[in-house]
Amino acid sequence: MKCCEVCREARTIRLPLYREAVVSFEATVAKLEDSYRDYPCPECAPSTSADLVRVVECHFQADTRYEGDEGYREHIVGHGVQILAREIEKAGLIRMQHAPADSRELKRGYRLSVGVVSPKVVTKLDEQRIAAEDAFAKLVVETAYYQIDNWGSHYGHADILKSDAKHMVSDALRIAKEQRPKAFR
Repeated sequence: MKCCEVCREARTIRLPLYREAVVSFEATVAKLEDSYRDYPCPECAPSTSADLVRVVECHFQADTRYEGDEGYREHIVGHGVQILAREIEKAGLIRMQHAPADSRELKRGYRLSVGVVSPKVVTKLDEQRIAAEDAFAKLVVETAYYQIDNWGSHYGHADILKSDAKHMVSDALRIAKEQRPKAFR
């Protein structure tokens, strides 16, 4: 794995705090305060659990005869946004707050909000999930190797050649990784 260029695998970065300079000619004791704060690394520190993130996608088709027209892309994006908004609302991911009603104007103010993460964060979460799957698969292989090494050791015989069994387990893992959808490789 490549070393993080921002924090060098420390997972935190230290940033200085900028304060107003105070010039005083009085004989007082200066307060000692921290001149920095530590923050999670924006590149590699886990910022949220994958369990807390939900990816909402939409799929639709559009007529290709109009691709060259001005405003085509905006139309496609606008249509996709409408579909995404309906999906987000159906999933219950929109928080709604309202202000007290104005009895004079007979109106009420509303605020709707939804949490979002950047595609880069979603990609990182996918990479973390794949790394966890790979680590689990490696553990399964190591456990299988151990079990295969012990086959027949109590009775002085083996029903399968150990080298053949190891090759079969390794090949099974390779085949499973190759069959993983391209989006998750």
